[in-house]
Amino acid sequence: MRFESKPDTSKGIAIFTATFGVILLYFSGFIASGLASVILFILGLILMFLTIVAATAKYSVLINREAGLVIKEFSSRFINRQWKYSIADFNSVSILTGGRGAFGEGTVVYSVSLKGPRTLRITSWHSNKDKVEIDAKAVSEYLDMSLENP
Repeated sequence: MRFESKPDTSKGIAIFTATFGVILLYFSGFIASGLASVILFILGLILMFLTIVAATAKYSVLINREAGLVIKEFSSRFINRQWKYSIADFNSVSILTGGRGAFGEGTVVYSVSLKGPRTLRITSWHSNKDKVEIDAKAVSEYLDMSLENP
């Protein structure tokens, strides 16, 4: 069973970092002077690098019942990381609840997670609770674990 991040999230973060990076580069070249110009230039370049990382970022979680592993991966053009967890470390499946809203609106988002001594989020955040409940039930049945209500 495999879950992957939505590409829209990576694009949104990349747009933010690129915009801020371009603004810093503009200020370093045309407005600031001296040491401030150098610092803004370096910060602008760092943000442009982070833009490439964000634009190519992918997050995935693979649940392999036969091997008894949950493998979480983060990959991008320059950074690749992988974490492995034993399924035995978790004892239930639950739905996490969060909130977001750039302009004050109260949007509630949900995600499927594995609970134990630590909590491991396995799906992307989603505003459709019914879809997340279906995914949580599928994971619960696949791993033969109890499903907790949020």
